[in-house]
Amino acid sequence: MNQLLSECVADCELADAIVARSRLQQISAKRILFRQNQSPSLLYLLRAGEVILTSKLPDKSVVGFRAIPGALIGLPAVAGNHAYSMTATVTKCSELNAISVAAFREIIGNNPRLSFRVLEILAAEVRSARLVLATALSSVIAHTQEQPR
Repeated sequence: MNQLLSECVADCELADAIVARSRLQQISAKRILFRQNQSPSLLYLLRAGEVILTSKLPDKSVVGFRAIPGALIGLPAVAGNHAYSMTATVTKCSELNAISVAAFREIIGNNPRLSFRVLEILAAEVRSARLVLATALSSVIAHTQEQPR
């Protein structure tokens, strides 16, 4: 759960566009923003605090990431028009801007530069997920090789 989504943050122009079209929410700790497999309704811009994103895998194991201020929570689902692939839980009292899917799509639809920035953020998320997966797989392989036969 210590994997940060540090590259997966909105730049000032994208954040400002979201803030202008959204509402700021103060959310207490231990509140779930959305659940894995739920249809997307909102995208969140984490302004302050912390959100943990977890995904339950078919074998019941859980993989997770810690979002930092500036992160767009729920972006893959909103951009891809698919269900949320993770559950987002606020772990510290946090400030988030919540924007509707329609409003977010309008923002990026009207500004090609912001659309490209969204693609960069999604690519960074894929890169982070691959690094976590590679680390986990190398640990499993190393552990398997250490076992006596």
